[in-house]
Amino acid sequence: MEINKRAYNQLSSILDCLKESEYVKIPEAQIKFIDNKKDASYNYCFDPTKDLTQNDIMPDTISLLIAIWDMYLATDRQHERLVQTLIERDFEVEQKEAMQLQKKTKRGRRHKRPKQTKIKISEIQQDIIIEATEEQK
Repeated sequence: MEINKRAYNQLSSILDCLKESEYVKIPEAQIKFIDNKKDASYNYCFDPTKDLTQNDIMPDTISLLIAIWDMYLATDRQHERLVQTLIERDFEVEQKEAMQLQKKTKRGRRHKRPKQTKIKISEIQQDIIIEATEEQK
């Protein structure tokens, strides 16, 4: 999957707003890599007074930000919570997709249900006679 180059511009702008004590935890090579990936024709200014959703952040930027945060800024406990959250979300997505597939499959089967045979059993003079009749549903 190719990350949109503008996401690196947004990420760089967000990282520039970090406290110096947090920013120095990110290796210089990582910062250079981000700067080299940026779109030269795109300028983005992050407003730290607003939250991420109000800053019109791209999904690729959020993914990159989570990766940087997890690798360099998160504590061990925060890392474990992130892993657990991602596992739970993956499970929820898989469950939702399975339910949608099941609904589609059920709907498809209703229209293609084969004719069923109804069996009527009668007892006449100790002999059992089975009469089969076709019935459509």
